[in-house]
Amino acid sequence: MMSLYQVRKQPNARKSPRPVSQLSILLLMLFAWSPVQAADGFKAEQLKVAFIYHFTQFINWPEDDHEQAKKNFNVCLTGKGYEVHAWDDMNGKKVGGRSIQTAACTTCRECDLVFITSSVAIKSLKQRGVLTISEQPGFAAAGGVIELYTVEGRLRFRINVDAAERAGLTISSRLLKLADIVHDNGVMP
Repeated sequence: MMSLYQVRKQPNARKSPRPVSQLSILLLMLFAWSPVQAADGFKAEQLKVAFIYHFTQFINWPEDDHEQAKKNFNVCLTGKGYEVHAWDDMNGKKVGGRSIQTAACTTCRECDLVFITSSVAIKSLKQRGVLTISEQPGFAAAGGVIELYTVEGRLRFRINVDAAERAGLTISSRLLKLADIVHDNGVMP
C-alpha cells in the first residue's frame, strides 16, 4: 500500500483542476475584450450581458419578508437600442437561487435589476433593492448604481457606492476593486 506522500510524488498522478471563480471569469472578460470584438454590435451586447450577469454574483440584495415568495429575479430593460436576443441568454440562470427572467418594462416596479438605455429619470428607479445599470455618460454620478463605459475599446465600469447603499445593495469588495468608484456628487476618490 502506498502512502499519501508516494502518491503525490508519482509523475503520472493526476491533479484535480482548480475551480474557476466567477471573479476570474469577470477579470478575463474585463481585460480580454478587444476593439475587433466591439465592431460587431451583437457580440458587444452579449459581452455587456455577460458582465451584468457576473455583477449579480457579487452583489447581495436586501432581504424582505416577501423576498422568499419571489421565485424569479427580474431583469428589466428600458429604453431603446439594446439587442433583445443577447439578453435572452440570461433567462433561466440563477441569482441567489432565483431564476432570471428578462423583459422590457415601462414602470419597472417588480424589477431587481434595470438596464437603462434611454434618458429615463433615475429618480423613479431609486427604489430599495433595485440595481440600476446604464451606458449613459454620467449615469453613476447622477445616482445610478453601475455605469458601463469603454476606454480604448475596453469595457470598464463605475460604481456609485452611495446609490448602492441607498438601494440596500451590498457589493463585494472584490467587485469594487475592479471598478472606478464614484459618489453622488460625481467625485472619484
